[in-house]
Amino acid sequence: MPTEAEIRADESIAPAPEERPTYTEAQQKHIESLIRSSMGRAAHGLREELAVTRAEAAITEAELALYKSAANPELAATRAQLATETVARTAAEQRELDARKNAALFEACQAENIIAPKDAVKLLSDSVVWKDGALVSAEGGEPLASLARDFAASRPHLVRSSVRAGIGSSAAERPFNTGAPKLESLFGKGSDGAAANRLALRDPKEYGRLRALAREKGLLP
Repeated sequence: MPTEAEIRADESIAPAPEERPTYTEAQQKHIESLIRSSMGRAAHGLREELAVTRAEAAITEAELALYKSAANPELAATRAQLATETVARTAAEQRELDARKNAALFEACQAENIIAPKDAVKLLSDSVVWKDGALVSAEGGEPLASLARDFAASRPHLVRSSVRAGIGSSAAERPFNTGAPKLESLFGKGSDGAAANRLALRDPKEYGRLRALAREKGLLP
């Protein structure tokens, strides 16, 4: 058992507890400022590294997409073919609409006894537009028949006389309408479907009126 002298000797050689340094308030604030500044620089550096990494990833994805498109000529050829077919289909649809418009204009001009209906079609082509599946005047939305009638009335020198000159003939007068077609020729058994379609394009209102009459007379169910 150690003696009291030995215990005192051990206590004299034991290391003294480490004392924490003390700072003034100004020193403490400066140290905290240095710590915050160091942490801010570290965070800024991490943000910059993250931005660079994202930029590199975006470039890699763009290069991959470019590689895929370049490495797959069949896909590029298919896309080019689809684009060509789309353009061709659009052009064909426009040609069909133009042909239908010109045919309806020709019929309307013929109904007004215009001498050169083909020339009249060229003059009236830009004055007609499609609206809800029917042809109407671009200004005012009037039916095609009204447009042709006004055209003929403003150019009487282009209209064929309805009465031929001869002995006993009276002064030639141009009728504004050649007369409505018979209902039986447009509707019912043995009717002319093409003529009915032309009338529907040329004058939708008149077509609707005649169709209602045909129902009243039992020509249509």
